[in-house]
Amino acid sequence: MLSPMTGSEIAAAAAVGKAAAAASKKALDEDPSEKAMLREIGRETPAAKRAAEAHMERVAIRQELRLKLWTPLVKILGIRSDYFTDQFPQEISDRVEHIPDEALVSPRPSLVLPAMQGLAYSLDEPELKEMYLNLLATASDGRRQDDAHPSFAEIIKQLSPAEASLLAIVLAWPQLPIIAVRRAFSDPEGYETMQSHVLDWTDRATGAPKEEPLAAMYVDNWIRLGLIRASYSQFLTNDAHYAWVESRPEVLRAKAEIESDPRPGITLDTAKGMVTRTSFGERFGAAALPTSGDRPNLGLAEDE
Repeated sequence: MLSPMTGSEIAAAAAVGKAAAAASKKALDEDPSEKAMLREIGRETPAAKRAAEAHMERVAIRQELRLKLWTPLVKILGIRSDYFTDQFPQEISDRVEHIPDEALVSPRPSLVLPAMQGLAYSLDEPELKEMYLNLLATASDGRRQDDAHPSFAEIIKQLSPAEASLLAIVLAWPQLPIIAVRRAFSDPEGYETMQSHVLDWTDRATGAPKEEPLAAMYVDNWIRLGLIRASYSQFLTNDAHYAWVESRPEVLRAKAEIESDPRPGITLDTAKGMVTRTSFGERFGAAALPTSGDRPNLGLAEDE
């Protein structure tokens, strides 16, 4: 069983000893340009030389992390050894680079084993691969390790690549406006849902409304997974948050369909609702989703 990487282990990895020196040399040999750069700045000034030496020690720590945490797991799982040998060490190292050396820990087996298995089956699906790598990096940070819940790897397994990108947008907001498009009847009084869970999806390049044909199914899936809640008995009180409704393709299509219906007493009803990010969903987003800083509006004003 893997145990957390202690401060003494990290210090030992950074020390100028045979194991660390060999690990550092191996890591630097993997990137000749970095090696040349370090040698060059080492010639400039004593301060630059010390900086280069400190960087080499940090590389040794990263290499030690690779060897300690991941190599045994690859053998146990028997998965895509070419990727996990050649690419994975660098990709995970890039994601833990910001973590202070003293905070690096071994991810808990209850999370890392299913996450590595999921990653192995998602190498051709960049959106899911990115989520697994982010999750593993979070689990390697002792300051945030509890944010990486063991169930998160299973959550990723139940997402498609297309909905993973949309989920990142939705979980960027605590609340979002949503509507259901309904055909309302006056006699007898009632309604029929024509389109559920309509959000203000837009084309990222043009800002024009864009349909996501499977979005309603995705929203139901996110509700099932406990990441969000959707309610049509609650809604945002500022009507400006629903200003996008009339221009939605789903609404325009439903309006045309109702106008061509010969039956009397049928009208279009766009029921206002609200999507709320759960605490579980917020934690999942922080642990596994990319943080680009870009929060598309999806019906909300910039100052919300």
